[in-house]
Amino acid sequence: MPSLAVSTRGLRDRSGSTLAALDWVSERGFAAVVLDATAADARPRNLDRAARRELAAGLKRRGQGAVGLDLLIPAEHFESGATADRAAGACVDAIGLAAELRAFGAAIVEPVVCVSMGAEPVAGVVESIESAGERDGVRVAMLGGPDDARLLAVELGPWARSGVDSATRLVEIGSRLAAVRVDRFDRRTLTQVGACVGAMSVASPGAVGVADLTDSADPGRALEACAQVWDVMGGGTPPPL
Repeated sequence: MPSLAVSTRGLRDRSGSTLAALDWVSERGFAAVVLDATAADARPRNLDRAARRELAAGLKRRGQGAVGLDLLIPAEHFESGATADRAAGACVDAIGLAAELRAFGAAIVEPVVCVSMGAEPVAGVVESIESAGERDGVRVAMLGGPDDARLLAVELGPWARSGVDSATRLVEIGSRLAAVRVDRFDRRTLTQVGACVGAMSVASPGAVGVADLTDSADPGRALEACAQVWDVMGGGTPPPL
């Protein structure tokens, strides 16, 4: 069964630091994490080799491993010539950090960097990011973006709200699926989670699940509800939130 990782996105501001967010996640029994690469204390450009080594050590002390990184900067940054180079550079830096965490023994073999990508990025941007991922052995999952992106990340919340059969869509995406993000924790979204776990197992067994608690008013309760339906693969009823 695909594992469920918890993103520190949104938790860092509530906890005060990335390490404090990791403590919060660990206290709830989760070993798989996704680091928010936009947080000041986990932003690749801010971390020298010693800081990266310390981040890896902090993960290992907590018994945690990085499934990947979130770099969910505004998608329009990739669509303007004035900002595309810097945005692409941030992606390449995140890919490098993911690879380095793996080298330090604090990340899975093929970590996933999730990137919000506009439908019409500046020419060459997607190719340069994907080439960097291929070079470093890091999967780059595009959230949105052009139809010909190699790997995709999806969010269940928008699909659930629009009435899309999420499990069927995941099977249609097939092996291009790299990450399934649970970004809403209402009953409508959670009801679809179990079937999606099964679809992931069939369509793309290496895909990862990510609980993104950014917009949750009660992250602890939301994560508990998500984990419940994830673990039973659709055999349970989401608790009321």
